Amino acid sequence: MAVNSNDPIKVYDYHCLLGPKKKELKNRYIDTDVWKRHVESSTRSWGSNIEKNLGGIEIPGLISWGSQSRNVYYQMWFTENHQNLCSEGPTERWLQKAASLRSSDTGNMAALMSGASSGAIEWYGNGAIQFHLQARLQSLLGTDSKLPIEKILNAILAVSITREEGKKVSGNLVFIETKQLETLTFISRFPGGSVPQLERIKHLRKLITSVDRTNAYLCSDGHIVTGIIQNQIPEYAILARYDAGRGELLINDEPVCTFADGRFCGTHLRPDLFALQEALTTLEADHNYQPEFLKRILALVETAWERQHGCTLVLDVGVNSLSLPGQLLDPPLDLSTDENLSLAKSMTMIDGALHIDFRNQIRAFSCLLDGLATPNEDRSRGARYNSALRFSKSHAGTIVVVISEDGPISIFSNGEDLTASPSWPDMERIDIDPPTLFQWLQDDS
Repeated sequence: MAVNSNDPIKVYDYHCLLGPKKKELKNRYIDTDVWKRHVESSTRSWGSNIEKNLGGIEIPGLISWGSQSRNVYYQMWFTENHQNLCSEGPTERWLQKAASLRSSDTGNMAALMSGASSGAIEWYGNGAIQFHLQARLQSLLGTDSKLPIEKILNAILAVSITREEGKKVSGNLVFIETKQLETLTFISRFPGGSVPQLERIKHLRKLITSVDRTNAYLCSDGHIVTGIIQNQIPEYAILARYDAGRGELLINDEPVCTFADGRFCGTHLRPDLFALQEALTTLEADHNYQPEFLKRILALVETAWERQHGCTLVLDVGVNSLSLPGQLLDPPLDLSTDENLSLAKSMTMIDGALHIDFRNQIRAFSCLLDGLATPNEDRSRGARYNSALRFSKSHAGTIVVVISEDGPISIFSNGEDLTASPSWPDMERIDIDPPTLFQWLQDDS
């Protein structure tokens, strides 16, 4: 970031995110002047409310967004590009908001990020999704959209946690501009006197059930539910796909985010075992892991996730297999056959863990996991989570996979949750006198 046009660029990298990218940053900012191509030479004559969006720069593994304003001549924000991210769009809008707040704070002579601004950006998740949808609709329609995006997002989340006779909702709900509705062919419309209002969440949840397990979509203009359509989803429509309460939000058939338990999430809901693959490749062992091993583990995880029942898999990747208390199998169940894999999927429904060795065999099921208490336990996550944490700490040659009933998947090795979000330092306690880009590049620490 450079506050004035004649200031050197300074690097705020308190989370050590950019360290591995020094070569790419040196090439862009020191060895060449590529970064200056879209940057105005001066912004002093600009109004205080004028900001120029510079977009991002392509660096593998990162998402970025930059801007110029009268208060801050140049700034470029970075964050991680997660392996399982649905779309970069909402994250880019989040960074854009951060840049705008930083510019405002600089104009007000505030610190790196004032308390008010820090709180605003921390809770901007839903706002970033709304911002992204509005931008995509404008791009697709060529004009501003009239859809009440905030109202739509609130309704989507409210429906996701509303049960009918104890069951969560499944079905498709699509939102289309009022003026575009007449271009569609309806299977059936809801006449004037009985038009359901979008804010009537319990009624809306019941109506979505009417299109469950069909190719039909319940249609709304963001204010009322207009009827049922089939196989005619225009590119400018917003689509919420519900599957037992959780689901996916799309526009133009492009995933934007997912949702579950009344919250949006930026990553895909379906299991992603990238962390497991990383753990297996870094674990010291005297044997190699075949793709078939991961394929079978993924099949068990996906089944438990789809059926929404919790389970635990103990992957015994040591040369000498452990002996776990549980229902032993003699001989062990070979997972290389589809018949045995189907049987193993049913075993995941039984309380206790499945004990699987590196030969792709289930040695036991309904196993009890023991282990000493560890400082990083999380009582809010339940017994299954913490038992796996303790067990992996006490048994270094194992990897434990936990699928919770409400969807999250955790992978443990050596007493660490490999899927846990990183713990970032408190921004209010950070020294705000950062090095220049040149100094930072020279620092090998």
